[in-house]
Amino acid sequence: MKEKYAAHMPFVDGVVFDFGGVMSHFPKADWPIYPMCAQVGLSREAVKRGLDDHRHEYDAGFIDCEELYKKILRDNNLPDPPAQWFREIYLADSRGWRRPDEATLGLMRECKAAGKRIGILTNMSVPFFNDYFVPVFGCFRELADAEVVSGFVHLYKPQREIYDLMSKRIGLPAEKLLFLDDLESNIAAARSLGWRGEVFTGA
Repeated sequence: MKEKYAAHMPFVDGVVFDFGGVMSHFPKADWPIYPMCAQVGLSREAVKRGLDDHRHEYDAGFIDCEELYKKILRDNNLPDPPAQWFREIYLADSRGWRRPDEATLGLMRECKAAGKRIGILTNMSVPFFNDYFVPVFGCFRELADAEVVSGFVHLYKPQREIYDLMSKRIGLPAEKLLFLDDLESNIAAARSLGWRGEVFTGA
């Protein structure tokens, strides 16, 4: 266990893990969404900007994947491609995140063996949860004592309510929880509520 995580362990009773960039590796540089989007006139930069602007709506269940990419197209004054394109972009988008990080699984097991409760707190759409998270990340989920998935609760990090819900489900007060997430903004939100937190840089 890395020293920066281990330093918190004497003071917490639960460790909460994010999904993307923590339990899963980031999509590879050749993520197929980029050439697919280029075919309809979207640059890599436009796609990244659009995902930053609208992904939370998709993950929280307010829009579906088709509407997510329609929003990005509209932001760039581009027409909608055929319906088949949207079906294929969902598959390409989702498959980019289905690469489990075995080192993180090892860290979760280490925390569990030390008597810590394990939580999963993630911004994740319901379709991805059903199609990929459940079948591919079952070993991670088996270790969890509590799980909060944004798409089911219509909340998303860094909203306060989703952290409060995690604390309630895992049965521990904020000050007894450590949160590991790849985004500083999500860690800052957790810390503002009394959690301990570390930006995840690998297990």
